Amino acid sequence: MYAKIENKSFSTSVKDNRADYEIKRYRDEKEKAQHDYCLKAGIPIFMPKTCYSCGKNVVDFYSLSECLTGILTGCRNCNKSFVS
Repeated sequence: MYAKIENKSFSTSVKDNRADYEIKRYRDEKEKAQHDYCLKAGIPIFMPKTCYSCGKNVVDFYSLSECLTGILTGCRNCNKSFVS
């Protein structure tokens, strides 16, 4: 028949993995949107994946619409500019 799983942390880790997957997928979508915007506009891509100063993921601080419609030139977490 079926084995009963007593490990409660199993269901929690599956939920956490799903949430991590959704966050990564949304991040990838925003990075692609920024890349596509820069290519279409003919401007250089200044945005690195992670900030040189604070180490955070840059697109986490921007909305998808901002990535689709403008160039990201700095980190909103530490106010570091990537253009100098």
